Amino acid sequence: MGAICQKCKKYSFNNKICDLCKSQIDSIDIPLEKIIYHDLSFYQQQIIKDLKNIFGTNCLLDKNNKKNKLRLMTNNITEFYLQKKYHKARAELGNLAFFIHNLKAVGEYNKKLYKKIKKNIKSNLYDNAFYGHKFEVSITGSLLKNKIKFKKRESPDFEIYNNKTFFLECTSVKFDKNPQNDEIVEKIIKKILEKNKKTYANNKTILSIDITNMFEVTSHTGLHYLNENAINKIKEVIYKEVKYAAITLHVQVYKKFEQNFMDGTIKIKNKNLHQELEELLDQFVSVKGKYYPLTELEMPKMK
Repeated sequence: MGAICQKCKKYSFNNKICDLCKSQIDSIDIPLEKIIYHDLSFYQQQIIKDLKNIFGTNCLLDKNNKKNKLRLMTNNITEFYLQKKYHKARAELGNLAFFIHNLKAVGEYNKKLYKKIKKNIKSNLYDNAFYGHKFEVSITGSLLKNKIKFKKRESPDFEIYNNKTFFLECTSVKFDKNPQNDEIVEKIIKKILEKNKKTYANNKTILSIDITNMFEVTSHTGLHYLNENAINKIKEVIYKEVKYAAITLHVQVYKKFEQNFMDGTIKIKNKNLHQELEELLDQFVSVKGKYYPLTELEMPKMK
């Protein structure tokens, strides 16, 4: 996306010094688009470098006419910029930054688990299962951040420990087009009821659902889709039919007006929630029943 500026070491529009640094020297105003490009291109290249260091130099190549999911995400940063959808470019940038941040945290915690997760990601780069493994990385990062003892397994995905052993299952909800409010609630409920048929659906298990895709296909102000009324509809079904101890809804999004990235969670406790598990849940998700900031990355602000 350009050469490296000799002054700020970011990617520039010319060979020696970028327009942003030159404007500071010459006191020249430059278009906002160039400032945005200046920052996006720099962080995009840093993310590409990190991905190649973690997964190998070929990790962003397409294969047998199949789309590489990591390449699709990195390319989206540029595509959204060119379409002047700057908030979506930022959202995709933050999504990848969170992924890399959590993956590195796993590597520092447990080398064996880190290698296993990397293998799963690489094996599913061309499949939608990639997003499930990516979400598991996010959950692992949250467990580590909140100092919760755990063990990675399958069906359900995690054992988590207090004085007793409990479980956590991961899944996701995907939308291919711009959904309306009722569609979003219905699809989340459908996913919960689908998972409710599993043998491990009981008062010792938390069901965690990634809903980030909802914000990718709706507007950047899509937080209003999960208002109090929508959450109450989901709660009504959970209280009547669902066997899980709690449901957590997870999203990673760029907040345009606050100008930061946010890793947020909605927590819904069921009536059958075990006391010891409730303590772990409150440790895992520290604010009750609403969208809140769990992690914020330091990125250049965008107007």
